Amino acid sequence: MSERENILVVEVAEGTYDEIATVLTRNDFTVDRFPTASAALELVTLVSFKAIILNHPPKTISIRDFLARAKGPESASRDALVGVFVSSKKPEHDLAGTPEGVDIVIGPFGGQSARDQQLCKLLGITHRAAVRVKVTTDVVLTDRRSNRLVAQTENLSTSGVLAITEERLPLGDSVTAEFSFPGDQNPFVVEAEVVRHATGAGGEAAGMGLRFTSFRDGHIGRLARFLESLYAQSSQR
Repeated sequence: MSERENILVVEVAEGTYDEIATVLTRNDFTVDRFPTASAALELVTLVSFKAIILNHPPKTISIRDFLARAKGPESASRDALVGVFVSSKKPEHDLAGTPEGVDIVIGPFGGQSARDQQLCKLLGITHRAAVRVKVTTDVVLTDRRSNRLVAQTENLSTSGVLAITEERLPLGDSVTAEFSFPGDQNPFVVEAEVVRHATGAGGEAAGMGLRFTSFRDGHIGRLARFLESLYAQSSQR
């Protein structure tokens, strides 16, 4: 990308923004954020944005009125692509109420990977798999029966981790995983599912693969930025 392109993010909550920030920064977009749609109107009509990412429904102005101004014939952003974030897990409800001028509805249905794919589709960029980094730290797993198990992380990403341990939980079990890294006093907390059992060269138990299903508010963004920094450091060696 020879020239940085502008993205406008409006009324998207901090935790949700953290989930998409990695996609935006990794692709070198310039991002302007506004807490309200009404406050963003002047800027969006004066500056040409490649895309507008808007929480739906906005709080301070109807989405139809916002789009009428933002994409009006005199607006600098009249050709901007528009994606709306929705919180409902029933996309048919949101799609039914989405006005003309919205290109993509981005919601929680399908999980983080599906959300990233929709965002990449809107922005016209290639969806890249979550960065997976070889990093070792203790991870405490707590199952539904409140049993605790200490393992070590390996090949960690924002989508999952290989937990190295001789003691394995049944496939399909749900666990809470808590882990932290040197210099970070705020542990990452995530809900996960046991999706595979790993074995060593001699057939002995070597760990289990965990797929992350949900993060505490803001934790996925923090983890993504941390892994991106480790990935960048390893690429420079």
